[in-house]
Amino acid sequence: MNIHLETVSITFKKFHQGGMDTLLELQYTLGRKSYLSSDEEHKLKKMLEKSTPTDEGYGIETCCNTQINQHVLEKKFSVTMSRGDIFDMLHRWGFRYTCPMYTLKRTNPQKQKEFQ
Repeated sequence: MNIHLETVSITFKKFHQGGMDTLLELQYTLGRKSYLSSDEEHKLKKMLEKSTPTDEGYGIETCCNTQINQHVLEKKFSVTMSRGDIFDMLHRWGFRYTCPMYTLKRTNPQKQKEFQ
């Protein structure tokens, strides 16, 4: 059995102080506190689904990315998050990164509708 010596020591001290009941008490945290409240999360999700960076004042040529989302979070919710945390949060919410593609000049609108 591979148990670290410090783990054995801590467990022994707990047992010695309070018996088996002390060992059975779970004192685990459920993770860190969320950056956004549930209301703020709902507002951000709705904004990402309904608006574009242009609507938020970031220019026509701007595409939505974690850098833009970082600015929006700071401006609207006074929350500072790393771009990696923003990416993870959006991924948990079901958002995926897509890149706009160019439009072909000779396209068949009927075939495009069928494809969609």
